[in-house]
Amino acid sequence: MADAVVVALGLLERGPEVGHLLGGRLRGLRSPRVGTYRIVYQLDDDQRIVRVLAVRRRSNAYTTDPR
Repeated sequence: MADAVVVALGLLERGPEVGHLLGGRLRGLRSPRVGTYRIVYQLDDDQRIVRVLAVRRRSNAYTTDPR
């Protein structure tokens, strides 16, 4: 699974909009699927920065706000 996460992080570098937008208390964050894991990240379009906040299993990826 670690290899898949590394590949997904590379995709974020090239096209940071790959993750779907989150809502609720996680509004403003994005998260792509990587097998049973989710990468939760924040995108700053103005500065062209992707901040990876968490890499977690789907079962607990959205239980707390990683900011």
